[in-house]
Amino acid sequence: QFFNGTYDSDGLYTNNGKEIGSSTSGVGVYGAGKDAVLYTMMEDGSNANFNSGIQPIVKYQIGQENGTVLKQWSDEPTWWVNYPAKAADKSYNFGNNDFAATAKGVWVSQNKSNIDDRPEIAFVDKTGTIQFMQNSNKCLGGGMTVNADNTVLYIVEDSKILEYAIAWNENTPSLTLSKSYPISLANVSTLSMDYAGNLIACAGTTYGTTDNN
Repeated sequence: QFFNGTYDSDGLYTNNGKEIGSSTSGVGVYGAGKDAVLYTMMEDGSNANFNSGIQPIVKYQIGQENGTVLKQWSDEPTWWVNYPAKAADKSYNFGNNDFAATAKGVWVSQNKSNIDDRPEIAFVDKTGTIQFMQNSNKCLGGGMTVNADNTVLYIVEDSKILEYAIAWNENTPSLTLSKSYPISLANVSTLSMDYAGNLIACAGTTYGTTDNN
């Protein structure tokens, strides 16, 4: 296991009194050698609060200065930032986050069945600053991914997948809707792209693919 600590019944890992990690619904990894990083969500612990909708995004700098990559983690996260994960009515289940780690930082989506004040997508830069949030659509299942050069984002809505062009102003992105693809899968929890640029959607034990056109 990645976390080198004690696991409690709430899903929290601790080591020498420090909260080092917890249960989560997604993870994103980027880079190699000293630049390798891991992003995930802290669902449990003192920095997370289910009832008030606080669920921090956390970063682990697993790449070390000597070029090695840590296979276990024993300390607190490198940083965390609060992500507004739930509406004021407190009815949202935190599950089904999808992560897309990039050279600039990490995209994070979340499952949402209604159009409300909860963002379905956010971008956090490498320093832990939220640079972008959008709350204009449903996101049934929470599936999301970006292409290899971080210029196109795909995210599930209801019965379709939306394709956005990403424009960058240094570390701040903006999204422009360019296409939508109807899908027959329900509650797509994971989107991914293969090396040929094909988009893969997964809903439970069912998956589908599109070609790179």
